[in-house]
Amino acid sequence: MFPINPEAARRSVSPSTEPGGAGAPEQALRESEEHFRALVENIGDVVSRYDRDCRFLYVNPVCHRYTGLHPEAFIGKTHDEVGMTQEGWRWDEVIRRVYQRGQPEEHKRTVQLSGGSFAFHWRVFPEFGPEGSVRGVVSVARDVTGHERIARQLSQQSKRLRAVSRRLVEIQEAERRRLSGELHDLLGQNLTALGINLDIVRGELPGNVARGVLDRVTNMRAIAGEMVDTVRMMLFDLRRLRSTATGWPVPCTATPRSSRSAPVSTCASSSAARKCASTRSWRCRCSASCRRRCRMPPSTAAPKGPWSS
Repeated sequence: MFPINPEAARRSVSPSTEPGGAGAPEQALRESEEHFRALVENIGDVVSRYDRDCRFLYVNPVCHRYTGLHPEAFIGKTHDEVGMTQEGWRWDEVIRRVYQRGQPEEHKRTVQLSGGSFAFHWRVFPEFGPEGSVRGVVSVARDVTGHERIARQLSQQSKRLRAVSRRLVEIQEAERRRLSGELHDLLGQNLTALGINLDIVRGELPGNVARGVLDRVTNMRAIAGEMVDTVRMMLFDLRRLRSTATGWPVPCTATPRSSRSAPVSTCASSSAARKCASTRSWRCRCSASCRRRCRMPPSTAAPKGPWSS
């Protein structure tokens, strides 16, 4: 797809396959050169060839699309001389290095040209002569401006998606905190108060009460205890979800509800405490936010749950 090495082209054409006299190999060479020139001039990339002084020996017509100049305006000139002063010295450094080392290189370059700002994927190859030395450098510059723009858009979309994801986690975390507070303040403390009152009722039953009544109270107390355990496990699961959602363990603290549930959240066993006037009792702390101590009769058993100790 680049200008043909005449020596290589001559070696590739055999007189035995091209009969017709001494001019047949030269004719085949010219046809081959025309064929490859047609390919190079109609390719979508900018194809150039340079000498050791970084001067253009050839450039295909695609250059007009980006610079507004025809190929003839480049021949024998450097990048600076054709107006590529901003990045020309960088391009020249690469060309000289390929001449010296004989190794191809690839680079990405953003260039300000008359047609605007363009990003190019620039590949530079050494062109070897018959003796094996580098006699020219050929470059292929592919316009990747559209690809770069799409990559930036994808990066911005990715940032927005991450922000939405973080916001979603924050909303979920707030909802879990709300549910945890509801379970603790409304359901958990009410169940604790119910269990305490059932213990008081069971302790105050007369000795001659029917066996069925005592069994029913005992069963109700057991059911209340099971519900307390269930709520405790639900709170544990909410704590675990909070830890995994953020990636770090977060202590689950109940937020007091000072408005709608004030009679219960202030102290879950306040109704039981009002009934208890005995000084021979043990103490029960019924919530994390409650500093009052509830005096309970020694005959009653403390409910076991996350709100009592």
